[in-house]
Amino acid sequence: MAIELLVGKMIAPLYGSSFLVWASVIGISLIALAIGYFIGGRLTQQHNTSSILLWLLFSLAVIIGLLSPMGQRVIYSMSGYSLWFAALLSSAFLLFPPLIVLGIIPPFLISMLCKEKDSAGKTAGLIYSISTFSGIVSTLVVGFYIIPELGIKKPLLAISYILFMISFYGFLKNRKFIPLAIGLLVLFVITQSVIKKPPRMKQIKIKEQLEGLYGQINIIDNLAKQERILVINNITQTLVNLDDVTVSQMNYVHNLSIFSSLKKTQNAKALLCGMGGGSILNELLRQGFETDAVEIDSRMAKLSNRYFNMSSEGYDLFVDDARHYIRNSNKKYDLVVMDLLSSEVQPAHLFSLEHFNDLKKNLNKNAIIIINFQGYLYGKEGLSTRSILKTMVKAGYNTSVYFDPDEINTIVTDIFLIASPDLIDFEKLDFNQVNECCRKALFNINNIKKGESVDLESAFIITDDNSSILDQLDRQAINDWRMDFVKEFRVWEESNMNVPLFQ
Repeated sequence: MAIELLVGKMIAPLYGSSFLVWASVIGISLIALAIGYFIGGRLTQQHNTSSILLWLLFSLAVIIGLLSPMGQRVIYSMSGYSLWFAALLSSAFLLFPPLIVLGIIPPFLISMLCKEKDSAGKTAGLIYSISTFSGIVSTLVVGFYIIPELGIKKPLLAISYILFMISFYGFLKNRKFIPLAIGLLVLFVITQSVIKKPPRMKQIKIKEQLEGLYGQINIIDNLAKQERILVINNITQTLVNLDDVTVSQMNYVHNLSIFSSLKKTQNAKALLCGMGGGSILNELLRQGFETDAVEIDSRMAKLSNRYFNMSSEGYDLFVDDARHYIRNSNKKYDLVVMDLLSSEVQPAHLFSLEHFNDLKKNLNKNAIIIINFQGYLYGKEGLSTRSILKTMVKAGYNTSVYFDPDEINTIVTDIFLIASPDLIDFEKLDFNQVNECCRKALFNINNIKKGESVDLESAFIITDDNSSILDQLDRQAINDWRMDFVKEFRVWEESNMNVPLFQ
């Protein structure tokens, strides 16, 4: 399970963390283990099973040690294929070798521990129960602590070291000094290749790279453009100019600030779900909102403060899942902003009918909800957006849509869903209350469309029971958005920009 998680995290920065990627990782893992179990059962018919097991552990140490130095080249080499096929091939090349060997080992252990025929079932049950329990522990420890704290390379190297030490002990015990010497040389080469840093880049400076709960976090300075960006799994979340890192260069932030002016009254209370680099939070604070921010990764506030000069005061931060917070909070708000992404994947559980009904208890009279969604609106590609819109209408919200008509049918674009249990008078948008920086926004009030003007007949009502369908409905947008970055990464590679996929 640890290897499966680590490889999945290796693939995610280039191919994303959508259901396609994880389906590839899980499917390949099961196939590899099945092959390993079959081979292991056949090999147990050999007489010297203990010697074979020793060499299996040695081989596994080498394979796992080579995963991180070889991983980026393997993953990048698949980038010319479609997103799904690239993720599948990357998973196969990286997971088949270690998991087949891991699958071979249990039959050997069962064979070695079975003294009598009648004990085979008991021994097999013991081996697989221990294996399953350790898999549960490793999943929790590696997923929630080791990867976020140590990244990918260090855990893989540590696992390799442990396996090397076990096999070295076996070689010493059996007085096999030549394999021991070869193993020490291989270990040295692997260690050097893992700890070797890529050449320093002139125009690109990576300020921070770490593994977050929902993807790899990168903060990168592009000195050629004088920009600083925050990306999660290489999808841009925050973009600023190095001359003033408090002002967003992303137009949607300014448009959102304009919509927020509808509720900019004295002592107005706002809830921001999703912090990112803090650009929206800064806008809300500047407008005078008493703001609560909900962010699932506690490190985002520290990173935002360090690299984007986000204020550390003037708001309350809740480290929580947004839906869990809303369900358990009794606070009332005049404005709720939902701007959440896991790289390019939208959090389906925050768009269900049950969630929108729960949210009503947190709204003051005439409160407004603003959802920033990325995708399409029309045709089969826009079913996800229309389904969220239909779900909000079903929940009793008066909902409008705002988008750029020049972009909506051609690229993955920002779509605002603006909703309220009451009627919204957009004529009250007060541009005088909008910050000076935001007056540059390409905002056109005529681009606001009433929800009922959109054909919702083919759309779905999203509920907790079927919310997983959102990823499938949004599949084209997810693919297009991710493939745009894959093309950009290929340019980086061809330009020798040496941006590491993982640490």
